[in-house]
Amino acid sequence: MLTLDPATSFFCDVDYDVFKYMEDHNKTYGFVINIYDSPQSISTLWPSTLEFMAEHPEHIHPNNALPWLTDSSNRPQHNKDANGYSTCHFWSNFEIADMNFWRGKKYEDYFNHLDRAGGFFYERWGDAPVHSIALAMMEDKNKIHWYVFSPLPVSFCFSTL
Repeated sequence: MLTLDPATSFFCDVDYDVFKYMEDHNKTYGFVINIYDSPQSISTLWPSTLEFMAEHPEHIHPNNALPWLTDSSNRPQHNKDANGYSTCHFWSNFEIADMNFWRGKKYEDYFNHLDRAGGFFYERWGDAPVHSIALAMMEDKNKIHWYVFSPLPVSFCFSTL
């Protein structure tokens, strides 16, 4: 799956096949931008995720990126306002994903847990933070790839990813 927003511009040439790279290097997810979300819109997402992790420890990958999800060094107030979540997420304006991850039991269990919690309806739990948390929790962090071409001149939150 490739998600690419309309009218996206790149500030460099992409001179290789990004899909082939993903396949050849056994990557599950590729992204371009990694930014902070608004903690006010997702204040119960992390507590709901912690509940899920307690109920399903078997879904947590041993080489996960959980420290990236909980890092408070760059924006401690974000972490506090989001109840322990750094609010870092892969911005979904450009992403390449192996659909087997999204169709798998682990992600389905997580999504169903979040759906029952109600945050999709009562807060603004969107695809970007939910996908990011699921990947960081359930996938080997070495299978997440940062494509270093950026469609926007933005800052990133990579302290521990």
